[in-house]
Amino acid sequence: MQDNEYFTKSSTKKEFINLLERDGFIVDEGKIITQIQKDIPINESYPFKISLEPVPELIRDLLIEIGSAYSHQLQLLCGIGVRMLLEAVCNDQGLKYQYDENNQVKTNRQGRPITNNLHTMIDKLNQLGIITNKQKEILLEIKELGNQTAHEIKRHESDLIRQMLEVVEHIIFQIYHLEKLKFKP
Repeated sequence: MQDNEYFTKSSTKKEFINLLERDGFIVDEGKIITQIQKDIPINESYPFKISLEPVPELIRDLLIEIGSAYSHQLQLLCGIGVRMLLEAVCNDQGLKYQYDENNQVKTNRQGRPITNNLHTMIDKLNQLGIITNKQKEILLEIKELGNQTAHEIKRHESDLIRQMLEVVEHIIFQIYHLEKLKFKP
């Protein structure tokens, strides 16, 4: 469509809006909101190997959203999403805050809770025996890849994103599924 086709082929506002919508624009109350990208290549959907049922809602939602971003090849969102997923798992394990010797949340001078950074939370997962030393090393690498995406706006390849997702999915299985497994003799 040529730039002036919207104006030359439409004599009314309704015809103008119809032409815009035909070309993938979203129009609300006569105002263009956004243009839908057509022909975006779609990856196969990320094939989760675990059931999302026993997983906490926020973590489940993150998994679903990251899977959707992956299938649309949105590597930047996936990179940040995987890092967020790691942080959500750590928070769910009660590792977000620093605690004193009486198991009370430490606070700063303003009375706000003192939080741990993600590196410290991953260390604590290891100290508590939730993850192995090798898993800790890998999760710290994944955290750094997520930081690169967030702070350097670095796009990682789909294969690397897939590997990151597989590792974090394995940790989620370990934390939320493994203890619930029961084998009948």
